[in-house]
Amino acid sequence: MEALGKWSVEHRVSVNLIMIFLIVAGLYTAFNMKREMFPQFSVDMINISVIYPGASPEEVEEGICIKLEEQLKSLEDMETMHSTALEGRGSVLLELATGTDINKKLDEVRTEIDLIDSFPDEAEDPIVIEIKNNPPAIYLAIYGDVEERVLKDTAEKIRDDLVGMDEISLANLIGIRDYEISIEVSEENLQRFNLSFDQVALAVKTGSLDLPGGKIKTKGGEFLVRAKGKLYRGEEFERIPVVTREDGTRIQLGEVATVIDGFEDTDIKARFNGKPAVLVAINRTDNQDTIAISKAVKDYIKTHKASLPKGITLGYWFDMAEMVQNRIDLLVKNGAQGILLVFIVLALFLDLGLAFWVASGIPISFMGAFLILDFFGASINMLSLFGFIMTLGILVDDAIIIGENVYTHYKTGKSARDSVIDSISQIGAPVVMAVTTTIVAFTPLMHIEGIMGKFIYIMPQAVICILAISLVEAFLILPAHLAHTLTPPKKKKSLIYRICFFWLAWLKKDILEGHKWIRDRVEKALNIFIYSLYTPVLKYCVKNRYFTLAIGFGILIVSIGVLAGGHVPFVFFPKTDSNWIISEIIYPLGTPFEATEKAIKKIEKGAVDLNDFFRKRVVNGEDLMVNNFSQVGIIPRRDWKPGAYGGHCGEVWIEMVPASERPDISAPEVTAKWRELTGDILGVEQLTFSIIAGGPGGNPIEIQLKGNDFEQLQLAADDLKNEIGKYPGTFDITDNFRPGKMEMQIHLRKGAKSLGVTLADIAIQIRQAYYGDEVLKIQRGKDDIKVMVRYSQKERESEASIDDLRIRTRDQREIPLNQVADIKMERGYSTIQRVDRKRIITVISDINEDIANASSGRDL
Repeated sequence: MEALGKWSVEHRVSVNLIMIFLIVAGLYTAFNMKREMFPQFSVDMINISVIYPGASPEEVEEGICIKLEEQLKSLEDMETMHSTALEGRGSVLLELATGTDINKKLDEVRTEIDLIDSFPDEAEDPIVIEIKNNPPAIYLAIYGDVEERVLKDTAEKIRDDLVGMDEISLANLIGIRDYEISIEVSEENLQRFNLSFDQVALAVKTGSLDLPGGKIKTKGGEFLVRAKGKLYRGEEFERIPVVTREDGTRIQLGEVATVIDGFEDTDIKARFNGKPAVLVAINRTDNQDTIAISKAVKDYIKTHKASLPKGITLGYWFDMAEMVQNRIDLLVKNGAQGILLVFIVLALFLDLGLAFWVASGIPISFMGAFLILDFFGASINMLSLFGFIMTLGILVDDAIIIGENVYTHYKTGKSARDSVIDSISQIGAPVVMAVTTTIVAFTPLMHIEGIMGKFIYIMPQAVICILAISLVEAFLILPAHLAHTLTPPKKKKSLIYRICFFWLAWLKKDILEGHKWIRDRVEKALNIFIYSLYTPVLKYCVKNRYFTLAIGFGILIVSIGVLAGGHVPFVFFPKTDSNWIISEIIYPLGTPFEATEKAIKKIEKGAVDLNDFFRKRVVNGEDLMVNNFSQVGIIPRRDWKPGAYGGHCGEVWIEMVPASERPDISAPEVTAKWRELTGDILGVEQLTFSIIAGGPGGNPIEIQLKGNDFEQLQLAADDLKNEIGKYPGTFDITDNFRPGKMEMQIHLRKGAKSLGVTLADIAIQIRQAYYGDEVLKIQRGKDDIKVMVRYSQKERESEASIDDLRIRTRDQREIPLNQVADIKMERGYSTIQRVDRKRIITVISDINEDIANASSGRDL
């Protein structure tokens, strides 16, 4: 250490160049580093999803999930297997061991799935993807009282415009249905024209196609031959001939069926600030900057809002850049305050020059840390900024010790050079050990496994980088500046200096005299405290060392007892104040879409009423709520857990003004009031109001019950919910088991086979009638559009229509369904969730942290 200090003192120019390089390069790096809300990382998860249109959850479980589980059960490096069977789709989520080569594992999974040859014929090809942490940077809302087609066309154009920007590469639409051409034919017309669904489907297939016919080679050249007759619009399909009679007359599709060129028959509807809407979710990739994406979107809104179709408005929503920028501003503010406070405190006890150079270690260390973090691919995010803010008072400890010791040596009469070298030689090793112990204390946080470990990894990494750079700054840069500061200035100044800057000497003299006056009095007061109070107590403790040791052990025992007794609340991931609150509602499966939409509007009204209730407490009496967004028909998948789909569910989001404009209004208070203003909603299975604060916190209480019998699991879940309800502070106690829709289960009658009817015939024709037969897929522009043949909407919405359904046999007979099959009504399951090849029911509960905490339920 002595050699390092000596080199620093004797090479001031080199030291200053190093310092300038760290500051300039660090500033440049900081302004060009990727900025994001939370760090991106690999979650070590693979998802396999299979679409099985029209299938019930039990059929999906048996035909999709169990087959995938059995094929993948022996896969190496797999820790947990989660399966979800929903109506019309199934998925399996694989949690892999930390550090698994995800690309290699993806290939292995695809190879294993390719070996499965027993998937149902109606199931689509499996989709295997890696679950990536690509959170949205901002949402762009396109809303207005216009037709759904106008909204969708406008949203697609805007999405294409955004993806074409350099700052954006990922964007998708939310809250809108896909296009579909639906050919709807009634049972009456099928009988009238003596047709079957197969005949109608065949007519559509053969009436719309493009087929290459090869090439003709001639002496003059080659020509391609192609049959071209692809249809793209609904009115074109209406002219397809379905029946051609012997007399030459033709019956066209439009005479037999109603062709609707519209949207898929799904229940999805979104609203933004009370008007029909589509959201464009702009997601950030690994190398993209959240603030740059947000700025690009906002600039797009400004430049294009005047050119939109009449009645459409643009707005933005859930802007992550605001939170990121707030944290950056907080770092800058706290950093400036920290430097100033450190300088003021040091100036009370040390020379002004020493205080300045010790305090300058903060920005120098920060800039050097930015360089190192950028080299390792880190970003500026909430956790890395937290690491910077946390070290503000720590990173100058080594510089303070060195500066104070140098000043002590200097007061003994040594030269500035000798004071610095002797000081570093004396305390170099203890200073290194002091900083190293802090670094060692943070190192274990970098080795936590799982998602939480990857989430917080950047925080200890930032702290260690800052402390390491501060150590370098203390031994390499600080000694040269301390030696220069303590070296008396030359008495002889140039003539120009004496003429132009004579006032500077007077000002310096006045400042130094004022500082000496303040420092003498602070030092005098400190000495009184040291000699009259601290020294006697210290002597007593040293003289009675066993008594002192007993007091220390006593305090340790009391501290452990307070923790073990639950008197100190434990919250794994604390709820912080947020500008976003969400309400989710789930009715029993099969509830009409209109009933859910009505409830969503009631929740929206409760959100609007918040403005009047809190108006007087908001700065300038403005509205508390900035925006609200709702959608019926879907609750998206979050935190890698299954979502909910169907007309029985929906959600409402609200965005509040920033916390600075509502200083005494907390998000929990708003949440409770929103719940109160909404009131009771009859018939609902689940209604929750929660704060969106980010981070992998999960539910305060979440317990999984495993088994194969849902009846036993449900009884156990009910008992568990009652037990959780006995603990104070628990609320919103629910489980994820939901009764399914009523099912018309078709069973083949005895003797039906003698009529030429099989169960396969019945199943296929019922599926054609109600779900539909996917006849074609056409590419219209950028849209992949299905062409479906099915019953008319009136018949698909009528329970009695199944009694009129006719089963067509191969010999062209039409037999009423109720003559060859029995129909039984039974209730199925809405969702079947499985973990490690067993069915599960998950019981969850929220907790009022003012009353209790999650550790209260550890003995459940």
